[in-house]
Amino acid sequence: MKDKKKNVIDMFDKVAKRYDFLNHLLSFGLDFGWRKKAVKRFEKLDSSSYVMDLCSGTGDMTFSLIKNDGFRGRSILIDGSMNMLRIARRKAEREITSSDLNYILADAEHLPIGDKFLDAAMIAFGIRNLADPVAGLREIFRVLKPGGEFIVLEFTMPDSWVFRRIYLFYFTVILPFIGGIISKKSAYRYLPGSVLRFDNIYDLKEELTRAGFTFIQKQKMGFGIVILWYSRKPLK
Repeated sequence: MKDKKKNVIDMFDKVAKRYDFLNHLLSFGLDFGWRKKAVKRFEKLDSSSYVMDLCSGTGDMTFSLIKNDGFRGRSILIDGSMNMLRIARRKAEREITSSDLNYILADAEHLPIGDKFLDAAMIAFGIRNLADPVAGLREIFRVLKPGGEFIVLEFTMPDSWVFRRIYLFYFTVILPFIGGIISKKSAYRYLPGSVLRFDNIYDLKEELTRAGFTFIQKQKMGFGIVILWYSRKPLK
């Protein structure tokens, strides 16, 4: 597990400068809409609320939330890659005029946050990158207040057999080729492999339930290639 953590962090440190460009290019810009739809769950939080963006990367989930006129809370961006957080900070300086932002370099499975501190948490395209996703879910549960909300945005395999074949070809052949021209090919070979492994090993609804979450809902987006999970920590 330690090797996976180090390898993943090293990989994201290396691709950080090209990360946003490639994500938007390779998703045909659909990732903007996915994030916007996901964060609408949190738009009613008040100004005293704390929201954690775990595996925040360059901050796109947090910035989608802040740009939503209904959000008035405070944000904590946590990632294991220093280069990703540096870019997130620079983007905030350019794009966000007023907000309470905090940046923390930390291991998602050992969060430097007290019990029952957060009002909400989110993780986008990051749960499968954890060395131990189950431990990560338990940590998120620990730091949420009773009644706290949690969303997961993640890639998944399409249900349609025909679209699955097309998607797999794009994901395993086209995406690594384009990614390799502009950035590190290994990173975009890792991406499809990590999605397939995660889908084969983990039933996220089951793992959320085991971690203690309730009111679990899911919504497929992007022709079934992305899934949005919503859950809550029970009030008692």
